[in-house]
Amino acid sequence: MVLNYILPAIVVIIFWVYKSATPGKMALKLTIVDAKTGKNASTGQLIGRYLGYYVSIIPLCLGIIWVGIDKRKQGWHDKLAGTVVLKSNKTEAVKFTP
Repeated sequence: MVLNYILPAIVVIIFWVYKSATPGKMALKLTIVDAKTGKNASTGQLIGRYLGYYVSIIPLCLGIIWVGIDKRKQGWHDKLAGTVVLKSNKTEAVKFTP
């Protein structure tokens, strides 16, 4: 149980806290930020985001597929945690509305 669930969760959350991305997101120049401010997400948000993955996959992965439907490209895990994934190499400004 520790190797299958707890250790991967810890590693992913540590990457999110210190790098705002996992290695795959870093390779694609993507970062996870707070959806309201555009600044780094809090540790609590990132833990909530990880737990939100489970909520997103329960109904036939609809929460993950939602990224392709949503205007802001947020999956259910992002909506639950109040985060959004941005491309780091974008040149245009991102608008964050309160």
